[in-house]
Amino acid sequence: MVKSKVSRSFKTAGDNTLLVRPHGSQAAYFALEGEYEFNRSGELCYRLRDKKKDIINLSGAFRLDTNHDLVLTLDGRSDGAAGDEIKISGEWIVSSPNEFVFSYNLVRTDGGFIVRTLSFKGAWDVDRANRLLFKIKTHYGLSSGTLSLEAAWKLGKDNRIVYRYKKRLYGAKALSSHEIVFDGRWAISEGLRLSYLLGADSDTSLNFEAKLAGHVILADKGVIKYSIGIRVAGSTSDIVRNVAIYGRWVINGKYELTFEYEWHSGGCDKVTFRGTYHFARDGDLIFSLRKDIPGLSTTAVCFRYRFLGNNAKLFLQGDLDTSKKWSLLTGVTIPW
Repeated sequence: MVKSKVSRSFKTAGDNTLLVRPHGSQAAYFALEGEYEFNRSGELCYRLRDKKKDIINLSGAFRLDTNHDLVLTLDGRSDGAAGDEIKISGEWIVSSPNEFVFSYNLVRTDGGFIVRTLSFKGAWDVDRANRLLFKIKTHYGLSSGTLSLEAAWKLGKDNRIVYRYKKRLYGAKALSSHEIVFDGRWAISEGLRLSYLLGADSDTSLNFEAKLAGHVILADKGVIKYSIGIRVAGSTSDIVRNVAIYGRWVINGKYELTFEYEWHSGGCDKVTFRGTYHFARDGDLIFSLRKDIPGLSTTAVCFRYRFLGNNAKLFLQGDLDTSKKWSLLTGVTIPW
């Protein structure tokens, strides 16, 4: 085990080889052949190729640079000087609910390359600017950095989140394009908050700051529309992504209204809102949502009179024009 922690400074060559020199010295760096791996604590280390038992501890915090390469800033527990940066050039290849997989090359002694991967454990999230980020966790649950995706994500097939970026790989003259698809589905909460559920069986969700199109939802449109503003670094305005959730409304009680919608994978989901019904002067049926739901921006769902007359059968009791007393006696489905 390499024990000295303050006597050396580290950095990396363009081919990801670890370079070392005495700390504080102006001497040239020299190369240490080996490869990166995680120790039992989930922290990065560098195993020397010729001396399998010699391991250099590279403890610190990770981030992504503007080229989407990994950068590790060493801390006081590493075998190098705190503040030294280790840059690993490569590409992000896999996105799963609790994992970030990064592929990189190492030069062999014969001049060829060895492909290796680093699999980070953690959780996906979004920041206040609605940008995607991955929070790295060690085996002990401690944070070891945040990988922030600075570009704006897009919507791909079936409304799935897609992240595209360009980068310059080591030795390449031109930029290359890369794409990662976040498999998942959109979900709506009782407070009309919009989330993206990652994976088929995962409980990981991306909770976006989304805006609804207006304070009143028109039920006859059969859709709830959201806009999500993404603020990228250096921009003075948001990049807007529009998410439309199509489904049908079901009046299923005197104080409840349900919106049922399907997933692209063939499943379905629903969200039930609580509130009160009343008729407007023009004959529209208005469902006013509860006012005690935190963060609620939309206040009502409107079933317009013309639509109700052609598509719905409401079983009402009482004279609405005089007593204003009425009740829903059965569940009513508004079909599309």
